[in-house]
Order: sequence, then C-alpha cells, then structure tokens
Amino acid sequence: MHTEREDHEKKLSLEKDTFFVEIESYLKEIDGLKDFGSRYLAKDVNEKIIGYNDRLNEMIAKRDKINKDEDDLGTGSSEFPRLVEA
Repeated sequence: MHTEREDHEKKLSLEKDTFFVEIESYLKEIDGLKDFGSRYLAKDVNEKIIGYNDRLNEMIAKRDKINKDEDDLGTGSSEFPRLVEA
C-alpha cells in the first residue's frame, strides 16, 4: 500500500523531471535568439528578451517550490545548474 509520503515523493520526482526538460527547452530557445536577432529588428528582439525574463522568473519560482517540497520531505534541496546558466 502506498503511503501519502510515497505518493508525494513520486509526484515531486515527476515534477522535477518535467522541470529539467523545461529548463533545457528554455536554453535552446535562448540559443535560437542569436539567429532571431540577426533577422529581425532590435524591438522584436527586445520583446523576446522580456518574454524570456518573465519565463525565467516563473522557473525560479517553480525551483523554489520544488526545493521547499523537498525540504518538507526532509530529502534536501535539488540543484538545477542549467537554470543557473540561464
């Protein structure tokens, strides 16, 4: 029989895995901005950058939530080195 803690740990693990994929996708989009920048006006590039900053702030909040959930479980906080790169 699964305990509530086991269910929470599985959910958190899935959330972390999904978050790692999200970070990688974000970094690829940022790399693509180099090509975008050479094809479009600075105004368009600036709008993209603003959107990326908003998304980065959302991911930082998500990281903080995951770390809090891990701390609540007593498993210690995960590191997200690729998020730091972003």
